[in-house]
This record gives sequence, C-alpha cells and structure tokens, in this order.
Amino acid sequence: MNRKSDRMADIARRLGVSKSTVSRSLSDSPEIGKATKARVLAEARAVGYAVNPLASALKTRRGRILLVLVPRIENFLFPMLLRTIERAASEMEYTLMIGYVAGDSRTDDRLLDFMYSGAADGVIIATGFAPDTLAERLDRGEMWPAAFVMTPGARNDIPSIALDDYGAGREVYRRLRAEGYKRIGMVSGASGPTAVGQLRRNAFIEAAVEDGAAREDLVIFDGSFRYETGWNAREFIAKASDRLDAVICGSDEIAFGLINGLRSLGVSVPRDLAVAGFDDILFARHFSPSLTTVRQPIEEMGRLAVAKIVEMVERKSWSATEMLGFEVVMRESAPAGGGEATPPERSHKISAPRR
Repeated sequence: MNRKSDRMADIARRLGVSKSTVSRSLSDSPEIGKATKARVLAEARAVGYAVNPLASALKTRRGRILLVLVPRIENFLFPMLLRTIERAASEMEYTLMIGYVAGDSRTDDRLLDFMYSGAADGVIIATGFAPDTLAERLDRGEMWPAAFVMTPGARNDIPSIALDDYGAGREVYRRLRAEGYKRIGMVSGASGPTAVGQLRRNAFIEAAVEDGAAREDLVIFDGSFRYETGWNAREFIAKASDRLDAVICGSDEIAFGLINGLRSLGVSVPRDLAVAGFDDILFARHFSPSLTTVRQPIEEMGRLAVAKIVEMVERKSWSATEMLGFEVVMRESAPAGGGEATPPERSHKISAPRR
C-alpha cells in the first residue's frame, strides 16, 4: 500500500466511512451527497491530503480545467484578458491552463491533448485560428467545447466573443472628423495573422472614401500589432504630415511607437499631428500625451467566454457568436477642435449592432 492510499484509508477510519466513499468524494462523484463530500474534504485538508486534479480528471473525464491559448503574453491586452478569464473561471470553480502559441509552433495541438484525454474540459482561443487537430476533429463532426475570444474566429462552428472591429474603425474616424480633423491617415495592423487588423483597415478606408477622400490618396502604412510598426512608420508619416491632421493606429502599441518615433524626428503630438490608438490598454491613459483610443470591453469578453465554455461542458449547449460594443475615449493625443484645445477625458459609448 502506498503513502497516498494510506492517507485515504486514514481519512476513512477517522470519519467512519469506506475508502471508496472517500475516493469518490475527492473526485466529486455525483453519487456522494454534499454533506459527506464536505466532511471528507475538510478532513483531507486537515491531514494535508491533496487531490491530483489531472489523475482525477482522467478517471472522471472532468478536470474542471479550461485551456486558454494566447499569441503574445507581452501584449498588454492579453494579461488583462487572462486576469478576467481567471476570475470568472475561479467563480465557477474552474482552473486555467495557459498556452503561449508563437508562430508555427505546435504548442496549441499538444495542449489540446489534455482536452481530448479528458484532463481539460474546454478551450478559449485568443489566436483567431483553430489548432489543426481541433479543426480536423470538428470536420469529422465531433463536438468539442471551444470559443474564440477578442477576435472573430476563422470557423463558423466555433462561437466568437469579439469587438465590433469594423464598426469601431468607422466610429473612430467619424469621431475625429467631428472634432475638426479633416485629413486622416492610418498605421494599421493589417499585416498580422488575424482578421482584426484587416477589419479595422477596411473600416477606415470605407469611412474615408464615403467622406469624399480618393482611395488612392489615402496615407496608409501597414504592419503588425507591435510597437515596432509605429516606430518604423515614423519617417513615412512625417513626410506625409503636411497632408495630414491626424493618424489612426491599429492598436495602442502601434500608437506609442509612432508618437515616440515622430518625437525623435521633431514632430510633436498633438501640436503638429493628432494620433489615436485602439484597445485602451492600461498604459494608454498614463502615456504622454494620454492616448485617444477605442476601449475594448475586456471584462465582458472574458466573462462571456468562460460562461459559453461552461455552458457547453455542463449543459452540452452550443450558443451563437456575440459581437460587443465599444467606447471611443478622447484624450490629449487628439484634442477637440482639431487640436485647438486639450480636453479632459471624454468617452462615446457605442452599443453592439443588432444581429
């Protein structure tokens, strides 16, 4: 008899129940009443006994573990999302297993083996793409608890919880025009791997063309959602600054890089050129100048993602994609009146479109 079995037998003797009752209580078996489970768990904690959640999951096919796949831990947005998901999961008595999926690595497929084996219950995907093994299983008609978050997914059979990126891209252009900025350019994240950058770029182009601009005359620099994109765009934007009043950036990180890059060339924001970002990460309000941006409802996204996965796991119910609203937050980097005044922070909240 091993030490673990000895402890389980000791708990059973102390409580006057069978060893199988202790085992099933610790694995959260529905056959054991709540009062008995509570007594067993209290005694287990008292003697320092800890359940191995993965071993238990392999027996019960329920690990109360959710996988979360993210593409960039260093992006300020993803830690905000993970914090929200962890809180929501904890409230529902689930634990997270986080996977950092970089480039063409197979980390996501290896992590999904935990779900296929029953050690994890479902997966929240923030990369925008279904891992190959999951796609293959779904194509065979299998049902697995999965949801995309923060970006529209590439598959219709996996629900998404995402921002109305297209609507937000149009609204930030409209808001800048309303504040007096007439000539607006863009530094986009459209060269990145997800659809989000392209959606925001397309929204900007269509809003500008509808406003009377010639498509071929639009000032656009494309890159990925990184600080380096903004920095690398500095000379391109500086050379075009005599044709621009403002620049919309595809993310806050891009905006930070652009503002610092322009500053290094002697172009001041907002005195010479206004700049707006996208996401409203925590640092946006503390940057100098504080950043005009689009606020994503990260808290709502994270909670909805967990709720959808738990509904799939516990009720076998698959729900539809949800598109969320946003706020355009006006700060120092794009002041009112086309740069003539520096306003306090103001926000314009836009509800999600009806589906």
